[in-house]
Order: sequence, then structure tokens, then C-alpha cells
Amino acid sequence: MKKIKILFISHSSSIAGAEKCLLILVKYLDKNIFEPVVVFPYDGPLIDEIKASGATTYISPIEWWIRVPNGHKVTNTNMSSRLRGISEIIEIEKPDIIHTNTSVVWEGALAAKINNIPHIWHIHEILSDHPSLKPFFPIPLVYWVMDLLSDKIIVVSNAVREKLITVIPKEKVKVIY
Repeated sequence: MKKIKILFISHSSSIAGAEKCLLILVKYLDKNIFEPVVVFPYDGPLIDEIKASGATTYISPIEWWIRVPNGHKVTNTNMSSRLRGISEIIEIEKPDIIHTNTSVVWEGALAAKINNIPHIWHIHEILSDHPSLKPFFPIPLVYWVMDLLSDKIIVVSNAVREKLITVIPKEKVKVIY
């Protein structure tokens, strides 16, 4: 039986909240059914943990569209270059699904749309009134883009779901605690 290959897009190579969720997900996927491949924006401690779980890893520039004070490393690459990097990985790996692990990066969703691959967005955060995440765009526009670029959206709580379904059809949003 052919395994389902999932290309995970991580916004960070550090080990914090959403990254821990990604690590647990990749680590405990049934490797008889799924083949995980994870793309990181830069080198960091999460890569070794993910590799130890049996996943293939890549480093490719990924830029946050949201800014945080004293936060994410800026790679200063343009969007077409970043999409080209993800698309090259897609060409090599031929994933069945692309899974973006947070709302702060869009490259995975855009590459999935361009390459006609189903996309799942995994949302861990509530963006409106967030104490440190500062979106460049109005939140309803962000949610509209998520809807446009995703086949399914996984959220970590009903609170996150309630914020998203103000714009995104509720049938598309699934809570997995």
C-alpha cells in the first residue's frame, strides 16, 4: 500500500508551543500509513527532534507575514523565491497533502494551490487582540485567504474555531484538541 506523504510547513525551528504540537504529530503518526516530510525556515533544535522521529527534513526560506517584537528571524527573501523553494521540495517529494502548522506563514498554502495539492491549515492562535502577533492585514482578510487556500482548517480549541467561522464556513473548520 502506498503511504500518504504529508509535507509539513513549520514556521520555526525552535521548540515552543505550535512546534511541540508538530513534533508530537509527526512523532506519533502511523509510519505504516503516513510518510512525514517537514520544511523549516532555518536550522534549529526542532530539526533533530523531527529527524529522530523518522521524518525527512528540509530547510527553505519561509517568512512570517506577521511581526513579533524580538521574534522571528527575517530571511529577507521575496515571495516568489520562497515559493520556488517550496515548489522544488514538492517536485522532489511529491506530497499528497500539505499541512501548514500555524497562521503566521502562507508559503505552504500558496505552494499547495499553485501545485494543485490539498492543503490543511493547523491554527493554534487567535489573531485578533493578540498581545504580540501584529498582522499586516485586517483579520477578516486573513481568514478569507485561509479559506481560499485551504481544503480543511484544523484548530486547537472552540475559542479559535469561533473566531475563524466569522468568515470561514464552519464545515471547513475542525477542532482537534
